[in-house]
Amino acid sequence: MGGLVYANRGLFTPPPDKQASVFDFDTGSQYRFAAQDGRLIAVNAEGMLGINQNGGRAFAVSRPMTKPVFQTAGSHTLMFDRGGTDVAVYSGGALVWEAKTEQPLITAKINEKGYAAVVTYEVGYKARIEVRTDKGEAVYHWRLGENYVVDVDLSPDGKRLAAVILSSAAAKLTSKVTVVDIDGEKILGEVLREDSLIFAVKYQKGGDLVAVGEDELLGISSKGVQKWAVSFENRTLQKYAVPDDSGAVLCFGGGRNNSLIEAYGSDGKKTGEYVSETEIKSLDAGSGGILVSEQRSLTLLSYKGRAVATAQTEREIRSVLLLSGKKAAVVLSNSVKIIKL
Repeated sequence: MGGLVYANRGLFTPPPDKQASVFDFDTGSQYRFAAQDGRLIAVNAEGMLGINQNGGRAFAVSRPMTKPVFQTAGSHTLMFDRGGTDVAVYSGGALVWEAKTEQPLITAKINEKGYAAVVTYEVGYKARIEVRTDKGEAVYHWRLGENYVVDVDLSPDGKRLAAVILSSAAAKLTSKVTVVDIDGEKILGEVLREDSLIFAVKYQKGGDLVAVGEDELLGISSKGVQKWAVSFENRTLQKYAVPDDSGAVLCFGGGRNNSLIEAYGSDGKKTGEYVSETEIKSLDAGSGGILVSEQRSLTLLSYKGRAVATAQTEREIRSVLLLSGKKAAVVLSNSVKIIKL
């Protein structure tokens, strides 16, 4: 709890229309950040903080974890201890439910409705996927005997589950996205890739899926049927972002120590591109556009690749978060600043 107390000592209300720190922290605190409901969520091994954009503390949660991982969706924040057995869901600073799993946790995801998919190891199996309601009640489980689970996601209505599954039978790598009807407890469809790794899947608000692989971007229907594919053409993917309703944003390495941003719609068609001057260090995307940072600068892009606004910082940027109202949360070495773009 001492880390939480220290972290709030430096909070203050910034002057209007100025670049000002809203959160100061010890460099060794290793916070991770997310934007949620007009505030910042900060999580480290001590627990979670909610921070208003004017620097005030919204809430503080003490929840010690060895390897904390968290994800936000709507008003919900899911926290789990990777490799441990603790998982919990909060709404703001209020605990909604918590559970201890029988086996160590691999990953977990939550949707805006508050439904969670929890992936653990399982005795006699490679993995177990369990779906819990917004009250924490277990309504579905799936044991995988020969395959590993790389990623999962739940549909916006909580009725379908998508899992990225990896198999290495006979020294041959195979990955696939499997879509499951939770109520019917049956597989609806699968998209298979041989000798290629799919490592992330995300539902769009309309119910379709976007999957990101090492060499391609995939569009998959709500019934698990491939709709389109975009090849990376032997380029190295450096970063990516998959908003809820805007397809995907990809960042590739350029030819002169810079980067290339490509934006794609939910139909798989490219909407725009942007070439940076130097290497892009971080990336975020949402309904307000695409936010990228280089060394000490950040740029807000439209999905057509046009630069809408830019700003500079006095120190090197670690990461950026896109907020509403053309605002950005910029994480520096030991502080977070809110910048109006």
